[in-house]
This record gives sequence, structure tokens and C-alpha cells, in this order.
Amino acid sequence: MLILFFSYFQQYVSYKIKASYDDKLNILYGEESIIYRNNSNKTLDTIYFNLFYNSMRFGSNLHKDLKKRGWNIPVSKKNLGYIKINEMRYDTFEMKELNDSSDIMMVILPEPIKPNETKNFYVKFELKIPYLYTRFGKSKNHIIFAYWYPQISCFDEEGWHIDGYRIEGEFYNEFGDYYVELEVPAKYTLFGTGEIIGDEKYISNLEKIIKGETVDTTGKMIVKLNAKNVHDFTWFIDRDVIVQKRNFDGTDIFVVYNKSDKNMWKDIPEKVERIIKTYNEWIGKYPYNDLIVFSSPIVFGGMEYPQMVSIGRLGEKIPMMGKMMLEETIAHEIAHQWFYGILGNNEMDYAFLDESFATFFEERYMKTYYPDTLKKRYKYYMMGRKGKRGLYNYENSHRREPIIGKKPYEMKNYYLLAYNKGSSILEYIHSYLGEERFNMFIREYFETCKFTHPSPNDFFAILSSYMSDKRIKEIKKLLYSTENFDFYPEINKKEIILKKDGIDLPIPVRIETDNGVMDTIIFNKISLKSDIKSVFIDPENLLVEKDEWNNSIPRRINVKPFFMAPDDITALNLSFLPLIYKSTEYYYGIGFSISQIVRHNWIGYFSSTKDGDVEYFIKLREGKFHIFSTRRKYIGFDMMELKGNYYDINFKKMNIPLDYPLFSFNISGWKNISKFSIYYSTGFSLGSYEGDEFLKGKIGLNLRLPFVLRPDIKFFYNFTKGNPPFTEKIYLEGRGLYDPSFNIILPFNNYSSPLSKHFSSGYGLSYYSGKNISGESMFFFDLSFDLYLLKTYFRSAMLDKDFYSEFGFSLNLLDFNIEIPVYPFEKKFYLNWVVRL
Repeated sequence: MLILFFSYFQQYVSYKIKASYDDKLNILYGEESIIYRNNSNKTLDTIYFNLFYNSMRFGSNLHKDLKKRGWNIPVSKKNLGYIKINEMRYDTFEMKELNDSSDIMMVILPEPIKPNETKNFYVKFELKIPYLYTRFGKSKNHIIFAYWYPQISCFDEEGWHIDGYRIEGEFYNEFGDYYVELEVPAKYTLFGTGEIIGDEKYISNLEKIIKGETVDTTGKMIVKLNAKNVHDFTWFIDRDVIVQKRNFDGTDIFVVYNKSDKNMWKDIPEKVERIIKTYNEWIGKYPYNDLIVFSSPIVFGGMEYPQMVSIGRLGEKIPMMGKMMLEETIAHEIAHQWFYGILGNNEMDYAFLDESFATFFEERYMKTYYPDTLKKRYKYYMMGRKGKRGLYNYENSHRREPIIGKKPYEMKNYYLLAYNKGSSILEYIHSYLGEERFNMFIREYFETCKFTHPSPNDFFAILSSYMSDKRIKEIKKLLYSTENFDFYPEINKKEIILKKDGIDLPIPVRIETDNGVMDTIIFNKISLKSDIKSVFIDPENLLVEKDEWNNSIPRRINVKPFFMAPDDITALNLSFLPLIYKSTEYYYGIGFSISQIVRHNWIGYFSSTKDGDVEYFIKLREGKFHIFSTRRKYIGFDMMELKGNYYDINFKKMNIPLDYPLFSFNISGWKNISKFSIYYSTGFSLGSYEGDEFLKGKIGLNLRLPFVLRPDIKFFYNFTKGNPPFTEKIYLEGRGLYDPSFNIILPFNNYSSPLSKHFSSGYGLSYYSGKNISGESMFFFDLSFDLYLLKTYFRSAMLDKDFYSEFGFSLNLLDFNIEIPVYPFEKKFYLNWVVRL
């Protein structure tokens, strides 16, 4: 019995399609007959068709999505694609006034479809195949035909779902039956959704290809396929491929790959069999007779289609990790055969129900079969892609969003939420229920909802048999709200107390006593008979909190030899770096970093000479605030600063070589207005020098435009009033004094190092860095175009009444930008590159 709302219904659709591909014109001609049954209680006077190939036209929603993210778009005419409706009939009516220019086509019916009524459509269409840069298209001899036929959009109790084809978020379709005949040149090998039922020539050729025998590639062939109870139909063709076939538990497995990838793919059929066997046990039996895994020219990752998955060829070539990444990607995409292929949820609204599940089962599979490798060879990849660091940063920022509540293409970080955070919630449920009960729950969810469109309500209705309503309410908070939470232990003699802030869930705990180590669940408190040596709440880091470091008693501390090594977010990470540099004499010392990502950060150094002179610098961050405190012997200023997400207030006492106090207040932040991102910065400084007060002010804007190459426009105005010391004047290079924390990288002698011409920070013209060109006021303008790590820029400044400009290139290396101005040009050009910090 389905655990679904009483209003639930599911439309039925049947497609009979014939199509012929002309590889010289790169056009596919097709016709289809559609049977559509209205199982709802509503009369439909309008119907919508998905024409997703039109997303490859200029001005489509897909192109707008790409431009918004600053991604490059193949815009040449030959890279574009389209779908065109040449004829449409509805029962006995001929439909003439159709607008087929968009990726969604609205059709006003001359006669409505009443509840429980069945109607027929006939459509004649043609496709221009685009370049393969998303989920379908052509790359050399490989073509993926996905979302290729005019398809009736999904209609459910919420109405029509007409988001169209977007760069983020996938597709929600009706389950139905397909009979498809495809005519293609015989030089191609073809696979598609469903079972191949003819013709005999192609079946014979396929058997020869599997055996490695030569086949007749002249002329054309017709391939017939039949698919039952699927929510889409996809096919692909390729040349010069290897095909391996094996059968597992009634399922024919076809693995198709390029001959150049033979060494990497030869063992994949065995891996696919193991993946299916494992998922059959964990989730439920794969119900179809065929599954195709094929390699594709897409760059990284893969894509799921009904009974098919495509896998990008580039990821497998990464040294040391390629083979494991290949298997992991296949494990993820095959998991989608269950979650989204068979459980056909609305991915545009509830990506948690498929992307989170596919990520969870992919990780569970890899941890099951490669526990040692994941800890060693695979460590850095996991830290970056599957580790919690990025999610922890995101959850501690003002940009955080719920997993459920927005369309994927409207979210700021869809992948971090739908993949990482969603899978971590499932990790928690798995830990709470235990292996056996979790498998029971998943199998019940699968068997109850397969071949339907489940929603989160169905998921939670079934989970309620395994978890109390009180716990489910807290799980819903993790999905539907942006509420931040924290938990940590306290010890009272032989009792452990779980302190909770913002969430009321039982949490896994690892306890060490005189009798050994035990893993259990703590609800509110645990009493023990033995003395407690250590406590670690949520040791596997299942739930991402405000502060992970307070989860253990005693607090965990890691010592690492270098800066910038991946940090453990459940520990304080200590790194040290020996220093040697020359100020007025040679100094020896040590730099240090004590860091727990975003919540706790201390960085600084201490150094001295043989005569006992010392310098030190300390920079701290706690929670939402930055607090700086420093004293420098030779630069000579003391400073205290309070800094939040949008403001900072600081007081400095400049000592050497000038003596004056300085107070400053600054406000800055990001605002998204429509599709534009604007960074604003404004503030002032008040100081007193030689009995005269002075004022410095600034106002700045940075506008990020949602176009190709991600253009940035920066503008700011700086001014001084009164009688400031020379260190407070306006410099073309941005600042008169560098932030002392940069001394850990390049200590300098008083105001400059031997390489000071090459180092700068803040705004400024890199060509003039180190030339100490100063004034009382400056208008500054910067226009740049970003292409991944490379940037082209034009900058100009009006410093007092003098105009300066430059144009050049910049290479972005995380915390550093290497800038090379190419105009104006001088003979000593090699001295004018700049590292901007």
C-alpha cells in the first residue's frame, strides 16, 4: 500500500517513436505517437511539452544560468542545437499555431482532456545536435541523445512542472512505456534505454563486437528497443568502442568504452556487478533486464539516465586516484537507477531524495570495499570533495540555505547542500538506526514507493515506523531550516552530560574508560562505573555544527609540519614554520598557525636576535569575531581590532618611527541585487599627529556582472583631510604599510624588503608598486575579465590631479595574485611584476 497523500495520482504516457539520424547534416528526423491518460480529477485544457534541445539556442534559460555563474559557453553556430516541430495532431485536430522556440512549449487544446480520459498525439520533429558540453550532444564520434523527443511535461497534484532545462537540477517525468525504432549509419554502435528487440542484423553485429570480431559497417541499420515503466528514454551512438557483457541475477550488464581506455576499464564489468549486488542487498532488487555503463567525452563526473549511466573520461586519468574515482563515479550514477530512476522523485524541488541518497550509497559502497585506501591514498580527494570542511565553512556563514525550499538553479551552493549535507543527514540516520534497521527502512521505502513520485512526506511517513515523531521533527529542521546548532559534552564525575543548543537529537559518542573504548548513543546523559578518560561526541562528524572542536574532552589537538595542510575540523591544528630574515640585523624565530577552520584561528610569529631584540605578531579569531593584538619592535605599532562579518573597529598606536594614535571604523559586505553581486566598502579613520587631527575616508563598490568571462568593475574614492603623517597618505599601490601577517611569507626591513617592489596588498596599480607615489585623494577604476585562474585587467587612477593607468594580466593562486602589467612598458620591465596579497 502506498503511503502517499489521498490526493496522489500519477499520469500514464506511452510513446511510439521512429527516428533517423543523418550524420552528414548532424540532424535527426523523427515522428512519435503518444497515448496520454489523465488519471487526475482535473480537466486539462492546456498541456506542456519539454523541448529541451532548444536550451542550446542563444538566450535560453540554460545560457542565462551559465552566464550567471560566469561559465564559458560554446557559442559558435555549429555548437548550437534546436528542436523544431514540423507537424502536430491532437486526436482529429491539426495543431497549427505552436511556439516551439523555447525549451517548454505550451499547447492550448481544442478539446480538453477530462479526468480518466485518454487522448492521442502525433508529432513530427527534427533535431539539430549540439556540441556535447552538458548532458547531451555530440563530441567527435560520440553522441548522447538525451531529452531528444517532444515529451509531455509532468503533471501532479501541484500542477505542471515546467522549469525547463537548467544547468543545476535535473528532470521530473511521467513513468510510461516506449517502443522506439532508430535508423543510424551502421558504422556506429548503438545502446539505449530498454531491451534491444531488433533488427537481427544489429543483434548479430553486437554479438560480434562483444567477441572482438569484425563487422560490416557499410550502409544503415535499424535498431528497435522496448522499455516498460521508465520515466524517460535515452540512447547513444559511438564508433571504435569495446563492449563487454556479463549477466548478474537476471540483468544484462553492458560496459562500453573507448579503445584507448582499455587498461582503465577492463575490470569495470566486475565492479558494476559488485555494485548491483551490493545495492540489491541494501536497497532492493534492480527490476530491469538491462544496465549500460558507458564512457563519455564529458570532462568529470557522470550522468544518470534510465537504465544507463555515462561516465566522464578525464577524471580517470588523474594520477594515483583515477581508477578509484572512476569506480566511485560509477557507484554514484548506478545508485541513481534506484533513487530517481525507480523512485522518480521531483528532483527540481526535492534533490535530497536522489542526489543525497546517491552520494550516501556511493560513499557507503567505497567505505565498505576500500576502508584502508580511503584513509591513505584517497585522503586528499576525500578532504576536498567529500570532506566536511567546505560544508562547515558554509554552515558557519551568513550565506547558508536550507536543502529543501529553493530550486537548484536558484541556490547559492546546490552541490554542497544536495550532495554533502544531505548525505551527512542520511549518515546520521544510518548511525542512529544501525545497519540492520536502516536497511529495513530503505528496503521498505523502496518497495513501497517504486515506480511512483515520492515526496519527503512519503520518506518521513515510512521513517516514522523506525524513529519517533520527536526525532523526525528535528531531522526536518536539518532539511527545511537554516538554523545553526551545536552540541558538546560535560563530565560530572562518572557521568557524561550532552549539552544541546538548537537541536534535540541523540548523538553517537565514543567513550574511553579504564575498561577500554566503547561506541554508543547518548540521549541526554550516560552514567558509568569506570573513570572516564576521554569523550568524543559525533566522532564520525555526521552532523555539521557551529563548533566541532568542543565535541571532545579533552579537546583534540593535531600538530602538522606545514601551513595550508588540510585541517581536521574536529581538532585544533597546530603548524609551525622556522623563520630567518634580516631587519636591522638577522632575526631567527618561528611562525605558527593554530587553526580550527572558521571558528578558532590564531596566527603569528615570534623572533629574536642574539642581542635579545624581539619582534612578535599575533592575530586571533573566535567565533564570529576577529580580534587582533600585536606589538612590533621595528615597525612599531600596537593594535586592537574587533571585526564581524560586515564591520571592523580598530585602534592603533603607531610608535616607530612616528608617534600617533589612530581609530578607524569600516563597513563592508556582499549584496545580491537581481542577478548582480555587489561588494561595498566604506569607512573612515581619525588620528592625531603633532597636535593636528586628520581624517581619512573611503567608499568603494565592486560589481560582479553575470556575463561570460565574469567581468568585474571596481570603483573607489579615498581622501584625506587635515595633516596626516606620510604613512597615512593615499598610495597608488594601496597601502603605505603592509599587513604584518605577511611577514611570515616575506619579512621586510623596516618599511621594505629587498623584494618590496614586487609585493603589495589592497587596491592599487601594480606597475607603480614600490614607487611610493602618494597624494591626498584618489579616484580608482578597475575593469577585469576572469577566465578561471587567469585575469585580464585595466586599471586607472586619478591621484590628486595626475592620471595613471595600466593594463595587464593576473594569475590567481589562492591567497596570492601574480600580476604582470604590460602597459606602460619600460626597459626594466622584469622588475615590475607584483605579488598582490
